Amino acid sequence: MTRWGNITTYYALAFIDAIILAGPILARRRRDRIILHYSSEMPADNSLQIRADLLARKMGVDSVRVYLADSQRLRRVNALQIGVGRTIIVVSDILIRGLTPSEQDAIMAHELAHAKRQHILKRNLVAYGYLLATIDLPLFSGYRSLPFSWTTALIQGGIVMFAIGMLFVPYLNTQFEVEADSLAAKVLGQGESLAGALTKLVQLYPVRKPMSGFWRRTHPSIVERVERLRAANKPARLT
Repeated sequence: MTRWGNITTYYALAFIDAIILAGPILARRRRDRIILHYSSEMPADNSLQIRADLLARKMGVDSVRVYLADSQRLRRVNALQIGVGRTIIVVSDILIRGLTPSEQDAIMAHELAHAKRQHILKRNLVAYGYLLATIDLPLFSGYRSLPFSWTTALIQGGIVMFAIGMLFVPYLNTQFEVEADSLAAKVLGQGESLAGALTKLVQLYPVRKPMSGFWRRTHPSIVERVERLRAANKPARLT
């Protein structure tokens, strides 16, 4: 006898968990398919693809395919990395026209750094883990007729996990961006190219209003990133 029903109830809850996980996974896959549909794969002998291959080898990424996004159809896409098992970099045609080759390389190095550090996989595991913990701790609190104090603790734990997740996942996203910037600068031997590319990014993709809360939760501000990259370039002062 369980407090909240028999074992069939928990099989049903496990099924609900699977549906909950499938939702964002399928949504992301659909988004990726749309992006690739409106992008063109670069030929193997294209200069951008050749440079991406060289960077991938230097960074220890097995292989990479570069796609050029159509800015007329994908207005919000500037550059991003897609895939866990395989690495795809999508770069907007606006960036190709607006950045120098060294700045283009810096953007690709940043996206390859995400692939090298498996940021997509790590972010998804953490986010989905918090999501399931938030839902399952309260729901499973009655399993095996737990004492009432345990039931209360599990419900409270679900609430706490939700609160922590709302703070930690955005923090993790910003740290991944900082880590990708740092690794890209290290591989390139300097951070000025990436700093220059980020500065131009603001000009090429002007925003009509200050950065929204959502943007702040997923990326550090461009100003912070540029300052950090340029500070890392300065030689240490002798005392």
